[in-house]
Amino acid sequence: MTDTPAPVTLISGYLGAGKTTWLNARIRAGLPADSLILVNDFGAINIDADLIEYRNDRLLALSNGCICCSLSESLAAQLARVANGPERPAALYIETSGVAEPRRIIDLIAVAKPFRIEETLGLVDASSILALLEDPRVGTLVAGQVSCADRLIVNREDGLDPASREQVRRRLRALNAGARLETSDGADTAPARAPEAGSPLRFSAPGAGPVWRRFVVTPMQPVERRVLEALLHRHAAALARAKGVLNQTDGRPVLLQWSGGRADWVPYAKVGNGQLVGIGFAGADLDALIQALERL
Repeated sequence: MTDTPAPVTLISGYLGAGKTTWLNARIRAGLPADSLILVNDFGAINIDADLIEYRNDRLLALSNGCICCSLSESLAAQLARVANGPERPAALYIETSGVAEPRRIIDLIAVAKPFRIEETLGLVDASSILALLEDPRVGTLVAGQVSCADRLIVNREDGLDPASREQVRRRLRALNAGARLETSDGADTAPARAPEAGSPLRFSAPGAGPVWRRFVVTPMQPVERRVLEALLHRHAAALARAKGVLNQTDGRPVLLQWSGGRADWVPYAKVGNGQLVGIGFAGADLDALIQALERL
């Protein structure tokens, strides 16, 4: 067994920022041979792991918590098991939960001698990042995710006008002047000069932080897209993320992914079991949404 530490790529970003999409694109482009992927989902069921296009024997999943806090011991145990196995992976890719604090994971891996952090990626949804940074429930979390990245990859700029795009980039550079800043098509928009040493990071005003609540609604009857989407919009303030493989009333399965107040519907290859997994902000509004979903 080689003593050279295996490089780790940490893929972070808030809920719905595009982490799984980026990882699948990287897999198609070609990972180093014998790479290992570890996927963490805060929800009770790891839907993201099911959506990753990779060999099952090289894909590990940690569910029902976050690897920077409640699952940190599970992550450490997984890393130890991998390190002590017959063949250490050529590279390790970790897709974090959307509510993870990357700095805690970086610190944990730093003491895992068989591994070393090679790069920390931060995925950003341009259409929602400014609102998230101003949200007293999650602003500090999102700012911390941005500030830890070596490379920021900005998605969903298409719907923004040039002035709004530049506003997003200015805010990201204010939080992390040293990161490479790319659009999702790979175009590098990094600043021309390196940041001055010791320049302070600017965070949104701290809040008390959210009380997260996970939920699973299953089995769901075949759904009418218009009805379900209207329900999610009605309770958008309480819902951070929802995803699942659903069966429509016309018999066709579809993958629903909800984030940033927007629903994305994608045709799916196989019939699902009518399962919707979500995470939101605990309270009466989220309770009402879950009850309405269960009645569909």
